[in-house]
Amino acid sequence: DRCWRAWDIQENPDAKGRPKCSRRECTYQMHITQDHGFCCTGCMHGQDHDTACERWPWEGEAPPLAPRASAEEARALEQFSVQDLKRLASWRQVDVAGCVEKADIIERLVR
Repeated sequence: DRCWRAWDIQENPDAKGRPKCSRRECTYQMHITQDHGFCCTGCMHGQDHDTACERWPWEGEAPPLAPRASAEEARALEQFSVQDLKRLASWRQVDVAGCVEKADIIERLVR
């Protein structure tokens, strides 16, 4: 397995095998220069693809989902707003009812 980082993609933007967009139902590759892990910000927010979407088709099998998120992922989630975290929880079908604090939402997302 290859661990992809933003600079891997930026050094060779035409490389085949770019990682899949992080949105489960999306069929495009990650954006070359936007390092958020999605094909576009529209997809990141669970909306339609926006004008910045490159729409490069992703071919291959979907990577298996990790059974639990790592502490590294929890730290990465801290950069998002409460509203974005609630959208992510909704997309992952994680119940965050009653969560007010950002830390509570992150805790439920990484369980």
